[in-house]
Amino acid sequence: MGGLSKKAFQFNKAVTEKQLPALLVDGGNLLFKEKNISAALKEQVSITAKGIVKSYDAMGYHGVGVAAQDMALGLDFLKAIAANSNFPWLSANLYSNSSSKPVFTPSTIVEIGGLHIGLIGLTGKADAFLKEDDGVQVKPWQEVLPNIVDDLSLKTDTPEKPGLGTGYPD
Repeated sequence: MGGLSKKAFQFNKAVTEKQLPALLVDGGNLLFKEKNISAALKEQVSITAKGIVKSYDAMGYHGVGVAAQDMALGLDFLKAIAANSNFPWLSANLYSNSSSKPVFTPSTIVEIGGLHIGLIGLTGKADAFLKEDDGVQVKPWQEVLPNIVDDLSLKTDTPEKPGLGTGYPD
């Protein structure tokens, strides 16, 4: 985690000196270095993962994508981490088989510098990390993305319609 303090320092310095709005996002695969975690290391990497999330919370991240390697300690561990995060974990295509609903938040809208910006997360191939008893599937992005993009396009700013303002839903 030594790199996180440097990252936070550099980011804070840049934002403070330039006095510009900033959007902090991460595509995922941030919790674990290894795909396969031995039983002897589970407690250690669990503590490290929780520390990473606390660091991202402290830096004010706006969203993090759910990537396959984030599930190296299991889906339940990642869901618990996500429940205790101050930022959304995003995946528009990781679905529960039983409820037919997304496991994580598919997208979010953040306001940065007066602009409404849509963030969408997509999970890549995660077969190596998911177990059959997890009861989830990774749907093809082509199946889920068009509807989300259509919805976000009505609620976010674009070059064609900046400063959405009064049209923004409450």
